[in-house]
Amino acid sequence: MGNEAGDLDTIASSVAYSYLSQRQKSHPTIALIQMPRADLSLRPENLLAFKYANLSPAHDDLFMLDDLPVPTDTLKTTFALVDHNRLGSPFPSTGTVVGVIDHHADEGLYPDADPRDIILVGSASSLVARHFKDAWTSLDPPPPPEVATLLLSAIFIDTGGLKPKGKAEKIDHESAEFLLPLSTFSPSHAHSDGSIGTASAPPSIADITEELSTQKADVSRLDSRDLLRRDYKEFVVSGTRVGLSTVPLGPKPWLEKDPELGRALDAWAEERKLDVAGVLVTYRTEKKNKKRRGIILWVRPGEEALAKKLEKGLEKNKELDLDPMKGAMGLAEAGRRVKVWDQLNTDATRKVVAPAIQAILEA
Repeated sequence: MGNEAGDLDTIASSVAYSYLSQRQKSHPTIALIQMPRADLSLRPENLLAFKYANLSPAHDDLFMLDDLPVPTDTLKTTFALVDHNRLGSPFPSTGTVVGVIDHHADEGLYPDADPRDIILVGSASSLVARHFKDAWTSLDPPPPPEVATLLLSAIFIDTGGLKPKGKAEKIDHESAEFLLPLSTFSPSHAHSDGSIGTASAPPSIADITEELSTQKADVSRLDSRDLLRRDYKEFVVSGTRVGLSTVPLGPKPWLEKDPELGRALDAWAEERKLDVAGVLVTYRTEKKNKKRRGIILWVRPGEEALAKKLEKGLEKNKELDLDPMKGAMGLAEAGRRVKVWDQLNTDATRKVVAPAIQAILEA
C-alpha cells in the first residue's frame, strides 16, 4: 500500500510490490490505492503512465479506497507499506506492518518488518525494483514488461529523467538500467501503435519524462478544491491535525484564477477537519523560467498560540530559508490566520517541510 498522495511513484511501487510479492511467495497480496476512484482524473500523468503500461482504460484493474467493503479502521489484515513508513490514521492503530520499502525519513517504526528498506533515494519505485531484482530474473514465466514500464515511469518523473546533479541517486540509476530492457520502452517490447515508441524508434528517457512532466504540470482545468486534494498528505501530531497540499501553481496566478482562494482554504480545512492547512506551491517564473517555491500556512481561527509557534519555528528553519510575503497576498482577512512565504531553498520539498512541522509541534 502506497501513501495517500496518490502520485505515480506511490501507485507504481504498490502495484509492482503486490504483483511481484504474490508471484514470489504465492501469498495473496492486493495493492490498495489510497484515493477514491473519482480522484484518478486529477493526475493526468498517472493516466498516461497507465496507458504506457497497458492498464485497463476503465482502471477497473486498480483497487481503490472506495472499493473496500468495510471501513478502513476495521480492516483485519497485514500491511506492506511502500513510499511511506508509518501506517496512516485511517487504518487500525494496531495494524500489523510486515514490510516497508520507502525513500522518506525513517520514523523508526516496525523494526521486525521484512523487508525494511528505507533509503533516501529519488524514487520508491527504484527500491522496489532493487528488492525484487533477483526474483524478477528467476520467475517463470517472467513478469510482463508492463510492470517494468510502470516502475520506470515513476522513476523518470521523480528524478527528472535521471538528470545529472538532480534527485537521482546511484540506486535509481541502477534500477532504471535493470528495468529498461525489460520494459515496453525497449526495442524488443516497444508498442506497435506508436503511442510512445516503436521497435524501430524506441523512445528516449528524455521523451518519456517530458511527456509525463507536461501532463503533470497542466492543472489549468482544476479548481481550487481539486488543486488542494490532488497531491495531499495528512498527519496528526500531539492532537493537531495537519494537511499538506503540493500545488504546481504560483500564488499570484492562483489568486488571479480564483480570487476566493481564501474561502477555498477555509472550506478545505473544514472538509478535512484540519487544525493546520499547509500549501506548498512550486512553479517557474514566466520571464526567466526559474524554479520557485513557496508556503501558504492556514491555521484554524482562535489558535493564535499554535499559529505563532508554527510561524516562528518555520522562519527559524535554515534549510527552508523562508522570506515572508507582506500582507499574505490578501489571504489573511475576515479573521483568517494565513501566512505566505517565498521559499528560497527551492530544493526543499514536502519531505523537508513535513518533518519540520512535525518537529515544531512535538517541541
